[in-house]
Amino acid sequence: NLGRYSGEYFEQAQEKYTYISQLRTVEGEELYGIKDLLSDFFKAFSSLDAKDIEKYTNPTLDYFFDAEYQDSKLIADSVKTALNKQKVKEITYVPLTDSIEVIQDNKGIYIINLSLKVEKTAIDRKKKKEVNSYPIKMELNNERQITSLTKLVK
Repeated sequence: NLGRYSGEYFEQAQEKYTYISQLRTVEGEELYGIKDLLSDFFKAFSSLDAKDIEKYTNPTLDYFFDAEYQDSKLIADSVKTALNKQKVKEITYVPLTDSIEVIQDNKGIYIINLSLKVEKTAIDRKKKKEVNSYPIKMELNNERQITSLTKLVK
């Protein structure tokens, strides 16, 4: 309760307080289900299988890495184009779910923070495999479809 404070922003503060106080940490079987879903999605994403990617995503993603309002049908093609430009033969995405943090809001939206390992194999065999990991934030709607995936600044 905000108690004795009142003023111009009281309503907005009360809304934020109500929202934040209703967030809950996802645990147990529900957490394992989210981990499995993410693992399956990143396998599909690594294979650049458009149909599989669409199974796990909302038709339009609010954010997909640097793109806003990305059509899920175009994800595989846009990544393939980027890989060709970078002369990458293969890319593998592995969610590091040991350090995953999942909360759910009062509207059923899942907010997920975890690290993502990315392995790139160049077309040129002389180049070494490039392995990086970085933190990402994802959101799933109440139907557990991915609506947002963004790379957090490290």
